[in-house]
Amino acid sequence: NHLNRALDNIYQEDTAFTSYHLKWGFQYLLYGQTSYAIDLFDWLILTTPFNSEAYGYKAYCLFQNGNPNEAYTYVNQALSLDKKNSFAHWVKSILEINLGNNDKGCKNLSLAQKYGFKERYGTKITGLLSIKSIKANYCN
Repeated sequence: NHLNRALDNIYQEDTAFTSYHLKWGFQYLLYGQTSYAIDLFDWLILTTPFNSEAYGYKAYCLFQNGNPNEAYTYVNQALSLDKKNSFAHWVKSILEINLGNNDKGCKNLSLAQKYGFKERYGTKITGLLSIKSIKANYCN
């Protein structure tokens, strides 16, 4: 449809606009307002469908809301768009560990570290498990 194509072109060109809304959605995520975050990430995915961060953040919200299967779909989409998305690797590690696949979870945790999770998100983010605590509890 022409309107969707026009909207897509407008928002893809304005990375400051997208960045602002990603940060806004991430704040919702951190403060447990996952329904607001999901709505915002849905909108970002609609307007910028190649934005791997929006998929990764939505995956975490879905996991927090008790939808791990749907979260798995979104985290895989995030990683198909950007294999170096550290947040998506972090989310996938939690999903894998939640399924009892500790080896796969720990592998994704290592990839999150490799691709700069700590540099991007810090060591202690309110509301998020630290890589150190996940490793201590689930990885050898």
